[in-house]
Amino acid sequence: MSKNENVYVTKPFLPPFEEYAELLKSVWETNILTNSGPLEKRLNQDLKSYLGVRHLTLTSSATTGLIIAFLALRLKNKVLTTPFTFPATLHALSIVGVEPVFADVDINTGLITSETIKAGYEEGVEAVLGTHAFGQPIDVSALKGFKHQSKCKLIFDAAPAFGTVFKNGNAYDEADATIISFHATKVFHSFEGGAVIAANEDVQNRINLIKNFGLDGPENVREIGLNGKMSEAHAAMGIVNLRYINECTAKRKLVFEAYSDLLSGCPNVELMNIFNQQQPNFAYLPMRCLLGERHRDLIMNALAGQNIFARKYYYPLLSNTVHYKNLNSACPSNLPNANLLSKTVLCLPIYPDLDVEKIKQICEIIRAV
Repeated sequence: MSKNENVYVTKPFLPPFEEYAELLKSVWETNILTNSGPLEKRLNQDLKSYLGVRHLTLTSSATTGLIIAFLALRLKNKVLTTPFTFPATLHALSIVGVEPVFADVDINTGLITSETIKAGYEEGVEAVLGTHAFGQPIDVSALKGFKHQSKCKLIFDAAPAFGTVFKNGNAYDEADATIISFHATKVFHSFEGGAVIAANEDVQNRINLIKNFGLDGPENVREIGLNGKMSEAHAAMGIVNLRYINECTAKRKLVFEAYSDLLSGCPNVELMNIFNQQQPNFAYLPMRCLLGERHRDLIMNALAGQNIFARKYYYPLLSNTVHYKNLNSACPSNLPNANLLSKTVLCLPIYPDLDVEKIKQICEIIRAV
């Protein structure tokens, strides 16, 4: 890496081209480009084995997966969720005509908890939609009691949480649907794509119908659906990338440890406590700027001056944006932790081949601001 080369908050991993090209040969041989081809089916099986799940459907993107999951679960009224998330989470709700009701998050993790859910719950809520912020899974086991008592469905936008396991068990357990992203910037990617992990076979069957225009055979339209299928070219990239996921995660861990050592004792910043799972994936490196929003922006601008591009994440807080600020639950006084995190968190560059010298430069700039 040259001294003046741009450093972004993340960088896609690309496997050896020859391995990808070898798989693509089969596409030319079969002349099957999409519509659940052999590579898509192979990736589906590989992922089910790797993640330890039974009901997984591949989609063209995680956003498409969210919409499909909401339709499959027959959501109609209100969904309790968090504004501390990427816009796709809430936009997908709006697209299917469901009103978000906002709950606050834990100040240390940015996750909704059983306590914040209970505080934000209101009449008419039929589901809880949580975001596995920064790749860390919500403690699903802590929500079992609420789910049983309220009869609410549990849905998780786990876009960046590929492969993570929480301290009490698999992060995919107990949820009615969990949506993962395979976008190019994620720990595991297929250029573009995603998956929906369903709680049971009935939900998965509806998901499979909806992602294929609602068609059950060429002459039977059973659902309102859309085109959410993954192509063979995308599936091929996923198959090859899965061979390298453990190696990539191990390298990301080394990057995290370098940051942790170099920023240890720095009085004005702290890395967020998001790596307490059994199996973290080190997808993001969020740092809290303890002196406030102005300090966060000064650090970001100082880094940008050296061609290092960190990211304010998640910013802006969605409850403060034009589409959602007029909801009763969007009042900032109801969401103090989410508002504070949105103003003070800065995600630092993290990817497998980020070298130590560049990490040292980043940390020196942070310490100097």
